[in-house]
Amino acid sequence: MPVNNIMMKNNQNIYIFITLLLSILMFGCEKADLHKTVPDSTTQLETRGDCDDCPGANECCCIIEFLTGTPANFSICGTSDGDAVTCTISSPCENDIDGLEHTSFSLPSDELFCMNENTAFMVQRSALPAGTSYLRVSCTRDVLNPQWVYFSLTDDERLAFDVDGDCIVSEPCD
Repeated sequence: MPVNNIMMKNNQNIYIFITLLLSILMFGCEKADLHKTVPDSTTQLETRGDCDDCPGANECCCIIEFLTGTPANFSICGTSDGDAVTCTISSPCENDIDGLEHTSFSLPSDELFCMNENTAFMVQRSALPAGTSYLRVSCTRDVLNPQWVYFSLTDDERLAFDVDGDCIVSEPCD
């Protein structure tokens, strides 16, 4: 076999190799936008669901979720968007409980409500049906990783919570 034929075959192999390499690079880089970074947990998202009902600049979008136990009726005093008359209760918290009331609502469905920053609210469970309800509450519903406070309520029990200027809910106040 002449030397020119061997060089010609080597040149063809090099051209094929370069073409394949460029094809891989070209199509491999096309999907680079699929690699996402881990989102920052403090990044604000667009409001979801009924958070649009909390339009005030100093309002927090809050939710109470039923986790397990006995479903019951509840009420909340001190919100900024209640469905009933105003309510004012002596507060064991740092902030006053003074606002509107969400009258009787049933959990296990989630309950959304709005709170002004630097205020407090009280959650009360009805006496019937008897039992214990395990719940969680958050006023940072409109962020990627909301802060949750877990608690339980038994027959006719009530607990109060502070909401600070960053919409962080305190542990139940004593």
